[in-house]
Amino acid sequence: MNAILCNSFGLDNLVYQPINVKEPRPEEIQIEAKAIGVNYPDLLMIENKYQFKPTMPFIPGAEIAGIVRKVGSKVENFIKGDRIIAIDTHGAYSQLCNMPAQNCFHLDKSIPFESGAVLQYTYGTAFHALIDRAKIEQGDKIAVLGAGGGIGLASIDIAKNYNCEIWAAASSETKLRLAKKAGANGLINYSKEDLKIALKETGNPFDLVLDPVGGENSEKALRCLNWNGKLMVVGFTSGKIPKIPSNLVLLKSCQVMGVFWSAFRKKFHEKFRKNSEELLSMMKEGKLSPIIDQKVPLKDAKKVLKSIKNRESKGKTVLIP
Repeated sequence: MNAILCNSFGLDNLVYQPINVKEPRPEEIQIEAKAIGVNYPDLLMIENKYQFKPTMPFIPGAEIAGIVRKVGSKVENFIKGDRIIAIDTHGAYSQLCNMPAQNCFHLDKSIPFESGAVLQYTYGTAFHALIDRAKIEQGDKIAVLGAGGGIGLASIDIAKNYNCEIWAAASSETKLRLAKKAGANGLINYSKEDLKIALKETGNPFDLVLDPVGGENSEKALRCLNWNGKLMVVGFTSGKIPKIPSNLVLLKSCQVMGVFWSAFRKKFHEKFRKNSEELLSMMKEGKLSPIIDQKVPLKDAKKVLKSIKNRESKGKTVLIP
């Protein structure tokens, strides 16, 4: 079996090579990969910029969809041959891997492996941000920054189920076309127009801004919030952590809320599982439609991660073993 291995920090140190996969531990499930999700935190971990520091060498990648090949002696409710999705901090960029059974979920046969492989990080984060933290309501007016990326598109896909007025903001027309396909009502290209002016020209102030990008646009978006509005801080794909003037928070009586899904998943595991089951149910019912932009061979993972680093990626990319 082959995998992507990180022998030392840095994208250039990734190698695609054969590995020996151990027997699953009593509480693990061995999975034959059919599709593997690629996420921004994967890149951060490879470059030693993430909160979690793996022991070298390690296999990157957090989420996977595939077929159960073996189960540990203490595993219940899963058998060989089951369709499955799973998540962990790393270990997924492999043709065969072992995952904790507590982080595994049955994947209905109506859901493609590629869709299952992108459900956890992006949709899990978006669901946690919108439902658990922001507590969105029917008809809310929402702005989604970085709308052509994985979390942005997932947020639009979820929010449209609440009849929200969704304005998608992104850096290119190509990304905005994907946002429109996902269900956005309005589009803003902030590489061509000032975000603050464009948001204010949409009419009423915003109830919610979801921001996985950071940088100077965070403050601009905050200035367009409604009274009691919410700015959801999801990440900093721009590479720049914004400095939010606290006087704006006071004057708008608004909230700046952090969304750290990875920590939430570990601290509140049962709620994480409930959210995941809800997302799987919504996907089965046709309420969610992940946009898979690329399917790339596992051996070319380095190219995909470089495109993410350069902010060239759009939609979701899955690796195919």
